[in-house]
Amino acid sequence: MRLLDAGDLRNLLDYGALADAIQDAFKGGVTVPVRAHHTVPVEGGLDATLLIMPAWSESGYLGIKTVIVAPENASKGLPAVQASYQLFERQTGRPVALLDGPELTARRTAAASAVASRYLSRPDSARLLMLGTGVLSKHLVRAHRAVRPIAEVRIWGRRLAEAERC
Repeated sequence: MRLLDAGDLRNLLDYGALADAIQDAFKGGVTVPVRAHHTVPVEGGLDATLLIMPAWSESGYLGIKTVIVAPENASKGLPAVQASYQLFERQTGRPVALLDGPELTARRTAAASAVASRYLSRPDSARLLMLGTGVLSKHLVRAHRAVRPIAEVRIWGRRLAEAERC
């Protein structure tokens, strides 16, 4: 089984190619059942949420993203969302890979947004306004630049220092 951390995914998942793959997946051939959603009691704190999100494709693979949302993690210096993605051979159940969930999720979300841009923006769009400076902001800018000739990016954020950092 291959282990792919966030750095590996940054090197392997080009936004343009990922947008192409997601666009193909949206056209069909992928089964995505309703995700399981569970409340996990946390003694003396806010409840966590466990999400189990399976999907499989005609290509012969099955994947499961497991996410834990721990709302009090920020006070501990940790991201609120913790996740991993497991990839299996569909026919045999043989584990193929274990992937870093946050990096995969950010790239997938940004690439899906870029796919939408292919339908909703002009092909010659050269300017992008990014609202927000969170984890997704840099991913969104890079993904949109992979599908449109973006030459100018402006970033709005509630805190000037964060917008300048982005």
